[in-house]
Amino acid sequence: MSSFDNLTRETKVPSIQTGGTLESLVSQLKQILEVREGYRGSPLDANITWRELAKAGLVELKYGNITYGGTTGGSGPGGTTVTPPGTGESDLTPPPQPTGLVAASAVTTVILEWSEPPGYTNLAYTEIWRSADSLLANAVKIGSTNAFLYADTVGPASPTYHYWVRFVSTADVPGTYSVSQSAGTTLIDTEHIEDLAITNAKIGNLAVDSAQIADLAVVEAKIGALAVTDAKIALATITGAKIANATITDANIGLATITGAKIASATITDANIGLAEITGAKIANATITDANIDSLNADKITAGTLAAGRIAAGSITGSHIAASTILAGNIAADQITADKMAADSITAANGAIANLAVTTLKIGDNAVTVPVANNGGSFWLNGVYAIAVAVGATMTGQRVFVHATARMARGFGSPIATTVRARLRLDSTELAVVEGYVPPMDDSGGKATLSFAASTFSVNGGQTFYLELMTDGANVMCEGSTIFALETRK
Repeated sequence: MSSFDNLTRETKVPSIQTGGTLESLVSQLKQILEVREGYRGSPLDANITWRELAKAGLVELKYGNITYGGTTGGSGPGGTTVTPPGTGESDLTPPPQPTGLVAASAVTTVILEWSEPPGYTNLAYTEIWRSADSLLANAVKIGSTNAFLYADTVGPASPTYHYWVRFVSTADVPGTYSVSQSAGTTLIDTEHIEDLAITNAKIGNLAVDSAQIADLAVVEAKIGALAVTDAKIALATITGAKIANATITDANIGLATITGAKIASATITDANIGLAEITGAKIANATITDANIDSLNADKITAGTLAAGRIAAGSITGSHIAASTILAGNIAADQITADKMAADSITAANGAIANLAVTTLKIGDNAVTVPVANNGGSFWLNGVYAIAVAVGATMTGQRVFVHATARMARGFGSPIATTVRARLRLDSTELAVVEGYVPPMDDSGGKATLSFAASTFSVNGGQTFYLELMTDGANVMCEGSTIFALETRK
């Protein structure tokens, strides 16, 4: 290679390629620095500094009234005297007043933005000042930035703050404060949420609390199907003020999601529930209790929804049921049982049951009973005597509760005891026999009572129960006898 080539051929320096790996970028920068520092390639391609030029006597450097370098006599070859960039006197001119300041509210931050000063090149940074009132004298500096945007984190539902900004030059000279702007953070309201944006996957467990939701912000259009589940709601968070009218529908609630612990007392009112939206599949067993219900009308309940397992014992009281609310179509067959009703809840006076609402299908088996009885008078017994009671023709295949008793006595002048026998039979079938011992007469006469233990028997329609009384031949006074049967008509 010729000497001329050594003078004219430059060392190849790689251009910086973006988009590659960090390792390749560092390798490119390393090659460039090594060439410019004279460690790689030709020394003719190395960078030279102002100090090296002055030290070599090629220039004279001037900094204020001080000079350095050049030849003896104060000037370098050719008389070159220079002031390197950045070594002159500082520019103490104050920066201009910032313009275009805007304060925007977010959920937990206030976003500040202002305009870049046109044509001003001596800007170092911008200071941000804040006050709880509109007085600049009370403001404190909360930060600084090299950008023209700043986010002040103040937390949710903050008070309104007042903000100012001012520029500071590279000579650390501050400028005039901007015109103030004010803002505070805000709650998320319904207009901030895209329809169906709230899904189950977007909500952390127990994240939804009363304080995070503006009144009436939750409407049906904002909730995805089955998005609300038991795990997403803190205890007693759902109150009447948080739910728009007719918002709760069948599609919005997961199976068995509504439990007693999730509902504040007296929260559910008539206006909050769409027509026929409460179905059995949406309510966990024993969830509905006295404290959870404020008002309930028949048109809010899907036919056949109220089953015995859905209602806590003793929860339905007269004060919670509007007049004529309970209709036949609202109650599943055989679901009204004694443990579901408070004592004396159903009365004619409170109007809780509509006319003709109680049908055969609504009454459980053996729920309605009718007593039938026969009483024998006072008479002398010497032989056989019987009293009877017949059961109804509709009793085929039913069971009848039966009880029979007789009071026997010896008359005056009877010196010996007498045995009395009582027999209970159904038509010609003997059911039970008891014997009684009537003691000898004393001053008040001997007495004995014969009684059958109360028992239940299966019967066919139109049969008759008999109580027969018999003595061993002596005269005995029967002071009274009764046979009692309790028919079940349903």
